[in-house]
Parts: sequence; C-alpha cells; structure tokens
Amino acid sequence: MGAMISQIDVADLTYLVAYLFTGGPPPPCEDEGDVDGSDGIDVADLTYLVAYLFTAGPEPPPC
Repeated sequence: MGAMISQIDVADLTYLVAYLFTGGPPPPCEDEGDVDGSDGIDVADLTYLVAYLFTAGPEPPPC
C-alpha cells in the first residue's frame, strides 16, 4: 500500500478499509495488503494492522 513503502501508518489502514469495503483499488502488491501473511487480504489483516498501530502488536512482515 502507498505508505508501506517507507513506514506503516493510519493511511495504510484507511487504504485497506477502502479496498475491502468500498470498492477501493487493490494494493499494488498483494503482499502489502496481506499483512498477517495468510496468503490473502481480508478482515484479519485489518485486525493485525489495528493491533500493530494502536496496541504495540507485532510488526507486519516485510513485503
């Protein structure tokens, strides 16, 4: 996702929400959106990002 090139932030979370729920564009590289490494982009990726950004959860693996 756009900001994931250098740093993960709320913009990445917003991008993923738009993709999953409002028909937003897919991430340029699917691995960027699959932040939990489950081989697909889904709500679990949002949960992972929220945990990382707001509760000191584990950092997503590199793309």
